[in-house]
Amino acid sequence: MGNGLHGLQVQIAMWGMALLKVGGRMVYSTCSMNPVENEAVVAEILRRCRGSVELLDVSSELPQLVCRPGLKKWKVKS
Repeated sequence: MGNGLHGLQVQIAMWGMALLKVGGRMVYSTCSMNPVENEAVVAEILRRCRGSVELLDVSSELPQLVCRPGLKKWKVKS
């Protein structure tokens, strides 16, 4: 269902962005492993915001958080 939820995830994330104060920080997370719901949503937010927001690596602030680099390419299955 991830492909069908991409648009909704983008809407939710963009609403969150609109509620941020200047200099604020938004954390985006899903319960999905599907890059269409994760990396593709982040990519779309960055595209729509045209440089007014930035993606930050905060792993040094959260040393116990287990994370991996995001995907840069993925195949969309219909």
